[in-house]
Amino acid sequence: MADAQVAFVLYGDYYHPIFVKSLVSQIRSKTALDLDFVCLTDRLDRDLGADVRLVVHPGLAQGLDMERLREGCKFKLGLFHPDVLSPDLPTFFFDLDTMITGDIAELLAIYEKNPGIYLLPFHMVQVWKYPWIERTFRKGKYFYGTSSMMLFKPRDFYGIYEDFQRYYDIVSENRRPLTPGESRAWSTDEQFICWSAQGRTRGFSLRKFARFRRGFSAPYWPWLARLKTRLGLNPYRSRALIGLTFDGAPFKPSLLANCKPGDLLQERKHFVYWDFPDYQEHWKALVSAGAG
Repeated sequence: MADAQVAFVLYGDYYHPIFVKSLVSQIRSKTALDLDFVCLTDRLDRDLGADVRLVVHPGLAQGLDMERLREGCKFKLGLFHPDVLSPDLPTFFFDLDTMITGDIAELLAIYEKNPGIYLLPFHMVQVWKYPWIERTFRKGKYFYGTSSMMLFKPRDFYGIYEDFQRYYDIVSENRRPLTPGESRAWSTDEQFICWSAQGRTRGFSLRKFARFRRGFSAPYWPWLARLKTRLGLNPYRSRALIGLTFDGAPFKPSLLANCKPGDLLQERKHFVYWDFPDYQEHWKALVSAGAG
């Protein structure tokens, strides 16, 4: 029996299958874990290599609208359907704009000590570690993380898909208006996951698995972003780093592949001074292979 499984999501034409193949290769080259690979997709004719088992989103056979599944990346919630993943295997999920730089077995060891559903933290203070903060100061609120990377055991979180199905019917059939809290949860896949699984969500240290936007950007002033890059003041660029995800519209591989040293990238009030040739070569090679 495998030690764990690794899941991906691929639908439409935004990402080429080479991105899945590359992640499989990166993961295998850095771990001794025995792994199964699964890709949730919209069709079975994709060439992802012999290592990857393809599974069509079960909701499509039930008549769910593909455009609604695209909204807020809710297609990803199909991972929590009982027919998609092996129920009792710890399951890694990685978005396709992710680089693996270390052994994911380290993340599995952290999970096994404190099971739940792990995401990449969005909060500065990791409130999930301190339930009394939630109970005392944040009543009605819950830990929020981004779903670019996750680790969970599928059987423990089938309720996420059950909740999704219920709210899909409410919204698509216009049964009633959603409350403000429900509307926020329904807006994106990660909001919905954190809302549905509240109390059981966890977060990995960003020194183990980082978001490029958070680790390599500087707020408010472009000159500060330039200084941070020039001086190498990126705390997440270390040997301890296991993975790095490039979430956020300005940091997508198709854009980064064409950046020039000194380009200034901006997302809201955060700036990145681009001078990362190793990352650029990685994305440029994948984008070129996909285009060819």
